[in-house]
Amino acid sequence: MLGVALLLAAACSTEEPSEPDPNPKTASSIPTSGPPAPPSPTSSPTPPPTPSPTSCSGKAGARGDRTLTVKVGARSETLSIHVPPSYDPTRPIELVVAFHGYLMDDAELRSTTHLAEAGDAKGFIAAFPLGTGKSWNGGDCCGQALDQKLDDEALARAIVTQLASGYCIDPKRVFATGFSNGGFLAHRLACDASDVFAAVASVSGVMGIDPATCKPKRAVPVLQIHGTSDNVVPYKGGRALFVGPEYRSVATTIAAWRDRDACPGTPTVTAAPKDKIACQTWAPCAQSSSVELCTVDGGAHAWPGGSGNNGSSSAWKATDAIVDFFAAHPMP
Repeated sequence: MLGVALLLAAACSTEEPSEPDPNPKTASSIPTSGPPAPPSPTSSPTPPPTPSPTSCSGKAGARGDRTLTVKVGARSETLSIHVPPSYDPTRPIELVVAFHGYLMDDAELRSTTHLAEAGDAKGFIAAFPLGTGKSWNGGDCCGQALDQKLDDEALARAIVTQLASGYCIDPKRVFATGFSNGGFLAHRLACDASDVFAAVASVSGVMGIDPATCKPKRAVPVLQIHGTSDNVVPYKGGRALFVGPEYRSVATTIAAWRDRDACPGTPTVTAAPKDKIACQTWAPCAQSSSVELCTVDGGAHAWPGGSGNNGSSSAWKATDAIVDFFAAHPMP
């Protein structure tokens, strides 16, 4: 996980908007009201819809677990994938690329999230890349990848391209998720690779680049899951572990995506009081997108419902929420 983040470059400070309410007053759905905000200016026109193949040929990649090498220029990285036994090489399949936290590895993220098991149940390929120095360049975070200014966007694109060469990947159903440092990268991919990734989900990671420089080519559905007692990536923003670099708040991150996706001002709120979870959803936004924030009241720097040191015991599972969010948001 982010863990010891004290050597990382400091984030630029920003004026914070008001915080999303982590404790809504009702557990029932509140209807969205108010007109949608006007779309944000963009330097690029909305790209045409990506056609989804109805069938494939010659894509008989192996099922089960595989370890691959992905190359970007002179750089080589390890990629672990899990292909469900139901994979049919003639039918398009969803792809979920999951990025680990700082100083974690691909195997640890897989065991924490149970995304491979979810892929078996729901019928998608789960991919777990391993970053240089167990880190990703998410903008403000982290480690060797940040220090060397590695192009992890190019790596993410190469992962999708390589897997699509051997498997019948549906280009409308390619998604990115990540924990901590991996969540920072998921946000960055939403900004810079919206032509590849249909939607993103971040757990305990915020936007790591200046929101003014985040210019996706279309409205991108975004799910943020974050604990209010996270002291590594603080919910209200601030220094990692109280003495490290400063990160943007969850409020700043959500406000940036609401603006870019032209979302309505009032969210629909649902809650699971037993698990101290409150989810706020801003929808409908532009191009049928949505922005969702699930706040874990008192939650630490952890994957809700996950296993091991980076998980937290909860009947509410972040993996289930992410899988459902992706299913509802294919590429327009």
